[in-house]
Amino acid sequence: MTENSHERKENPIVAYFKSAFEEFGKVTWPTKEQAALLTGIVIGVSLILAIAIGLVDLGFSQGYQYLLDRAPTPESSYTVDPSDIDVTTVPADTPSDTSGTPADSSSTTPTN
Repeated sequence: MTENSHERKENPIVAYFKSAFEEFGKVTWPTKEQAALLTGIVIGVSLILAIAIGLVDLGFSQGYQYLLDRAPTPESSYTVDPSDIDVTTVPADTPSDTSGTPADSSSTTPTN
């Protein structure tokens, strides 16, 4: 047997993590002061954007409410007084079609 056949092949997962930790050692990490400053900038920008988005949302909400307040009320909200309804009766001897409604006088042919 040759010498190469006795060498164990390294597990690919272990090799990946070893390589990752080697790369972490090459990273130039920020100092505590730099990290604190950059964190403050991120928090400040986030707060400014949150306030701006909140104000835009409030504007849209108020504008929508203004439009709803000015919109006419739907017809279905009016109450109808029964005395305002004109109900006429049709004499019983009037010809009618099979639906029970009076026949249209224009559809009948005149007799001579």
